[in-house]
Amino acid sequence: MYALVNEGFKILEEGIATRPSDIDVVYIYGYGFPPYLGGPMHWADTVGLGKIRDALLKYGRLYPKQRQFEVSKLLNTCADRKTTLAKYWKKRGKESKL
Repeated sequence: MYALVNEGFKILEEGIATRPSDIDVVYIYGYGFPPYLGGPMHWADTVGLGKIRDALLKYGRLYPKQRQFEVSKLLNTCADRKTTLAKYWKKRGKESKL
């Protein structure tokens, strides 16, 4: 699950998805992600981005050749700032309109 979230962060970084909710909608309606969890990006905010990053770093040390455990820059930024993706994205949107 953590690797899935990490890939979602990479999709946002690369501009493939416009906002986190786009990823959530695809996973809920396209892949059968449980709707009551709100999608993987919303779920990540409820679990805690620092926890997810720490787990990915741990798995990355255990399996160094597995690239899916390389933490995305956006996930690192959110975890370092101790903010949720939703709050970060909302603030980012306001800054880009200036």
